Amino acid sequence: MNAPTEALRTLLHVDVDVPDTPLVVAWVDAVRARVLARRASGLGTWRTAPDGAAWLDTGVDAALRGLADRVLGAAVRTGPVSAADIVTLDRAAADVAAAVERAWQAWTAPRALDPHRVLVPVETLDVAARARLDAHVASWRDAVQDGWLDTASLDDRLVAPLVAALADPAVRIVVGDNRPVLRALATEGLVVDAVVEDPPYDSGSPDLTYDDTFPPGAWRATLAEHLALVAPLLAPHGQVVVHIDEHRAADLQDLMRATFGVGHLGSVVWDKRNPKGDARGLAAQHERIEWAVRDVDALAARGGLRRPKAHAVDLLATASALVATHGVDAARPLWRAHLRTVPGLSEGTRAYRELDETGRPYRKVSLAWPNKRRPPDAYFTPVVHPTTGQPCPVPRRGWRHPPSTLSRMAAEGRLRFGPDHTTQPTRILRLDEVLTEPVPSVLYHAGADDARLAALGLHFPFSKPVALVRRLLATAAPAPHSVVLDGFAGSGSTAVAALEDAAEGLPRRVVLVEADAGTVDRVLLPRLLAALRERPLPGAWIRVDALA
Repeated sequence: MNAPTEALRTLLHVDVDVPDTPLVVAWVDAVRARVLARRASGLGTWRTAPDGAAWLDTGVDAALRGLADRVLGAAVRTGPVSAADIVTLDRAAADVAAAVERAWQAWTAPRALDPHRVLVPVETLDVAARARLDAHVASWRDAVQDGWLDTASLDDRLVAPLVAALADPAVRIVVGDNRPVLRALATEGLVVDAVVEDPPYDSGSPDLTYDDTFPPGAWRATLAEHLALVAPLLAPHGQVVVHIDEHRAADLQDLMRATFGVGHLGSVVWDKRNPKGDARGLAAQHERIEWAVRDVDALAARGGLRRPKAHAVDLLATASALVATHGVDAARPLWRAHLRTVPGLSEGTRAYRELDETGRPYRKVSLAWPNKRRPPDAYFTPVVHPTTGQPCPVPRRGWRHPPSTLSRMAAEGRLRFGPDHTTQPTRILRLDEVLTEPVPSVLYHAGADDARLAALGLHFPFSKPVALVRRLLATAAPAPHSVVLDGFAGSGSTAVAALEDAAEGLPRRVVLVEADAGTVDRVLLPRLLAALRERPLPGAWIRVDALA
């Protein structure tokens, strides 16, 4: 491939061959000068968009064909470029630039989303909805399988009225490249509480169902544009959680910082507990999860970035049952014995081995000053024992809190004193007061969902484990009825995780975007239907949209 051909292919992403002559070289330089400004606005990302690339190729190819007689047909000349040639070349470059501009305008123009398909349990359809179906397609019941109506085989004109007759879907799937789709969702006024995504990694892996190889610069440009479209959809407290591996971890971190500024909360290392077996150097056994929020103050007002304390709810239920059955005194040794048997319990949680007078689990926390720097003198003021009236021993480094705080804690019953003043008091921390905890920078989660997919007769390499996504959603979208967006839906792990949470009492709405219609039909929809059949949710249905 000669230099001007390579330059044109790289610049315009079109399949063209030109000879290497002074005329063509000059023409390519003129095209480059006119097109680079538009490239900076997103031209470099179009190659990854199926319909966008088609528009671009059509516009530019037409311009190139129109120039063939004027430029490419004369390219066999090898002499110097004349002034007349320069005028012709400039006009030719302007024609190409205009074609690129038209393609760009078509690519960025607002587009609507049309309801394309509905999958709904028949029992969810009220009398009016069934009457509407009867009036248009008397045989609509033939499209019912295992209690679910799938409108794929019915008249498309029925879909919109059916959607209007139903409440919001549990899962909405939009088929199409996520950039025009996100623009359309913004036009609709969609506001989301969380974005949880697993974008392409630019890994070049041959085992995927899609091409995960990007030309130089295209991956960054694609993700930069994507994040810029995602950010306006977020509620002020809305969080963005994005997976990546070692191939593009540094790039994604840069992009998250550039998009969200101080809202970039950091990186979580997902330790998969299984190093890659095909490594030539260090065997990576982790991926990265970049975390951001639209407005840090809005998140702080909601308590900050927290996750549920593992096992806490189940432990409280067990303690309550033991106390109800045996009384507080008899329950105490039974409670300690139970803590020793719970698998996977952290030492911090296992420390809640005491039951107070009402049967609430608690742990003792030191009241000693935690830092090497000496605290103010007031922090060495003795605390008086409530029974003996004598001062208790002061920690060598002083108290953790000032005297006013210690007095308040004692009045609230939050200090535990010894039998007399010779014992240093401790703070009481009750389990039911700390049901959440800060999110650590390392997340341990082993395992994959290959077997779950295979049991359904489905195949999708490297699908994110549903159990892992549920852990992420517990932090990113903890409130009932949160709206969650996944712009790279793939096999639908985000939606399945939300449906499993809903089955346990935490409903959410999920919006999925998937560019490949084949993946939607072969993997995504069958997986969601299987999840809803296994654990039915009253009123839950699935809506599938497409770009108009």
